[in-house]
Amino acid sequence: ARDHLSALQGRIDAPRERLARLVQTSAIFFSEDQKLRDPAAAEQTVAELAQAMRQTEATLRIIGHSDSLGSLPVNRRHGEARAQFVADMLTRAGIAPARLRIASRADAAPIAPAQSTLNRRATFELAFDGEPSP
Repeated sequence: ARDHLSALQGRIDAPRERLARLVQTSAIFFSEDQKLRDPAAAEQTVAELAQAMRQTEATLRIIGHSDSLGSLPVNRRHGEARAQFVADMLTRAGIAPARLRIASRADAAPIAPAQSTLNRRATFELAFDGEPSP
């Protein structure tokens, strides 16, 4: 049983699995445009993601989200700008831009009522192996 537990712990602590856990549980929130809701929390999230990425060869997709206050083209642009803002933060933290992909889901994936500013965020996904850059 102890050997099984050690093997399981080793898998949990493996770099790619650690990065996957961070990706699934992390988001960076914005108050308006590209103004961070909590800059210290955003910097901490970026630092943790960057550290985990340095231990893998993974590529990260950053997805920008918006509320539903604007038109779809406007919300798509806001989402892209938020994703790019976070990508720039990760680049400043030492992650090569070639390992980052940006996307916008505009207001298609709300986590709060549609017009809530809580929907203004960037989330993360691991990109597919071999996924081409846009």
